[in-house]
Amino acid sequence: MTAHRHALIIATQCQNMNRLDQMEPAAEELARVLLDPDLGDCRPGLPDSALVVGEKTQAEVETAVRNALSYAGKQGATLVLAFLGHGFLADGNTNLYLMAAQSLEDVASTAVDIPGLLAVAANEPNVGGIIVLVDTCHAGGAAPPAGAVANGARGGRTTVEVLMACSSRQAAVNFRLTTALCALLVEGRGEAGTIHLNELISDLTYRIEGQAPAYNAYHGEGKRLWISHNSRAIAPEKGMGIFGADRYREFVRQALPDSGGLPPLDVAIRLLKEQGNASGLARAEMFVTVQRTVALLRSPPLRPLITTERLRRAAGFVLPDYFTAEQIDADVVAYLVLNPAADEKDGQGDLMRFVLRLAHTCGIDFGDSTLKQWIDTMRIAPAMVNDFKADLERAPEPMRLVVSVHASVTGDWPESVSACLQLDGQDLYYQRYACAPTADGVSSAIADAVFDADKAAEDRDLRCRRIDVAAPVGLLLGWRPEEIDDEGRLGANHDFVLHWSERLKKSRRMSRLLALLHERPPGSPRFSRLERDDLGDLATLGVRLYNQNLSSAVVLGHLPDDAEELLTLLLLRTPYVIWPAEPGKNWASSADLDKYWHKLPTGFSAAYRARWSGQPELAAIAGLRAVWDDEHWLGFCRAKPARSDREEAA
Repeated sequence: MTAHRHALIIATQCQNMNRLDQMEPAAEELARVLLDPDLGDCRPGLPDSALVVGEKTQAEVETAVRNALSYAGKQGATLVLAFLGHGFLADGNTNLYLMAAQSLEDVASTAVDIPGLLAVAANEPNVGGIIVLVDTCHAGGAAPPAGAVANGARGGRTTVEVLMACSSRQAAVNFRLTTALCALLVEGRGEAGTIHLNELISDLTYRIEGQAPAYNAYHGEGKRLWISHNSRAIAPEKGMGIFGADRYREFVRQALPDSGGLPPLDVAIRLLKEQGNASGLARAEMFVTVQRTVALLRSPPLRPLITTERLRRAAGFVLPDYFTAEQIDADVVAYLVLNPAADEKDGQGDLMRFVLRLAHTCGIDFGDSTLKQWIDTMRIAPAMVNDFKADLERAPEPMRLVVSVHASVTGDWPESVSACLQLDGQDLYYQRYACAPTADGVSSAIADAVFDADKAAEDRDLRCRRIDVAAPVGLLLGWRPEEIDDEGRLGANHDFVLHWSERLKKSRRMSRLLALLHERPPGSPRFSRLERDDLGDLATLGVRLYNQNLSSAVVLGHLPDDAEELLTLLLLRTPYVIWPAEPGKNWASSADLDKYWHKLPTGFSAAYRARWSGQPELAAIAGLRAVWDDEHWLGFCRAKPARSDREEAA
C-alpha cells in the first residue's frame, strides 16, 4: 500500500430534511473500494478514519476536510474527497451547498460551500492532487471557480478533478453514482493498469438512469489522477479471467491476510498447507480447476475452433456485461466454477456440461485424448459424461423457427403472425401469415408457419424441432401454443419456448434494458423464489429488481389471479421467469426445478409431453410455465433490424 493516496468520505444527515437511509451503506462501500489496496489503494484521509458519517455539523465537516488536507500535505499525498447527502443551490443558482446536521434549505450560511471548500483544497501546499466525488442533488454546481484555482496560492500548479452525480438542475436518487462507481471499479475496464474518472462518464451515464453525471477537471500541473487500479489488468496473467481474478483477490484477502500482497496460486496453496487450512485448500482447488480448464480451451483441438458465439451458446446463461471478448473463455469457466448453483458445491456439473457442449458444438469427439485427459483429471464419473453425451445426441438440429405474436391495438390477438426460420443463427427466410384476430386464427397461422418450416427443414435433410414464440404478457400467462391442434398437438413433435415480445422493440428504453440483463449475482442460487408475501407490494419488488438483489431467474411459488402487471415488472429486469400454470395455485418443489435445470428450457416441453402420455419422466415440472430469454434470444433481439409497422421483426 502506498503512502501517497488518502481518502475521506463525508456523508451528512440533515435534521431538517428526510433521512437518507441508503447514504451510510453507499459511503461504507465507497470507503471499502477506495481503501482496498488492489483498487483505490488509499489510506484513511484522517489519521484514524476515512469516514465522517451521520449528523455532522457544518463546522465538523469543514474541520474534517481541512484536517485531511493538512494530513495529505504532510504526506505529499493525493486526496480523494467524497461528499454525500442533501444539496441545494445558492448564490444565483450556481453554487452547491451540502446540508449538514442543522442546515436550513436555501440558507447558505448554514451549509457547507462545496466550490469554496474545493478552491481551498486546490491551493493546499504539497497536496499531490484532489479527486472529488459529489453525490447530492444539483451536484453539477460543485465545480470550484476556475479563477480561484488558477490564481490561488499555488499559482495554478495544482490538479483538481471533480465527478458530479448529476447536472445542477437535476435530483440525485438513492446515491446511484456512488453505487455505480463502486461497481465499475470492482469490475474494472479495458486493459490499462489504472482507471481515470473521465473514462467512466459514458459507463456511468449508461448505468444511472435519469441522471446525467458531469466531470470537471483542472490540470495545472499537466498530470492526470487515477481513481483506482484496474482489476482486469491482472486477469490475463492469472489465467482466471476478470471474474476469477476478482474472486481470487477476495479469497487471498480472507484466507491469507498476512501474505503481504497477491501471491501466485501455487504459493497460496503452499501457505495454506503450512497453516493446515483445509477449507482454504478446498477453495484454492477451485481456482486450480479454473486454470486447468482454461488451459484446455486454449490448447488444440479446441482453440482453433472456439468462437465467441459458440462460447456464449455453450455457457447456457446470460453473460454479465463486464465479460470481455479477450477473456470471455476464462470468464465463463471461472463463473461456472466459482459461482456454483444451489445444488452443487463446486460447480463441477455445470462446468462439465459447458465443456462437453462446447466440444460437441466444435465437432470434437469425446474420445479425443486431450479432452479425455481433462475428464480424468477432473475425476468426472463416466456415467455423468455418458448421460450428458446421450442428451446432446438427442438434441435437435440447429434449426429453429421464431414466431412473433404481437398484440393488436384493439385486442389481444393480432391480425398477422411473423415467422423467421433460422439455421445456425442465420435467417433462411422471413414470412408473414395473415389471420383472423382470434385465438383460432392465430393458432391456424402458427400451424401454417410450423408446416412451412418443417417442409424447408425436410428439403435440407434436417428437422425443425424448436419453436420460439414471442408474445405479449397477456398471452404468455394463459395461452399454450404447444397445445395448438393441427391433426395432433404441435408440441408432440416440437419444443416450444416462450419469450417476451417487447424485447423485439427497437426503442431506446428497451435497448438499454436489454443491455442491463445479467446473470445471477455472484454467490447467489441459480434462481430466486418469490412467495405470496413477496408479491403484495410491487413498488418494493421493483426496488429489489432495480438493485439486482434477485437472481436473473425468478420463480414464483404463487401466481396471483391478476398477474399481468407483476410479470411485466419482472420481465423488465429479469430474463427468466417461471410460474405455476394455474392462477392462485401454489407450487412447492424447488428441488425438482434444480434437478432438471440443465434440461431447460426444452425440458418443459418434454414435461408437457410426459404429462399428456401419463409418463412420470419430468412430471414434477409439468405444472410450470416459463419465459426463457436466454443469451441466444437476447442476441437475436439485439441483432434483428427494426422493421416498419407493416413488417415487424419476428
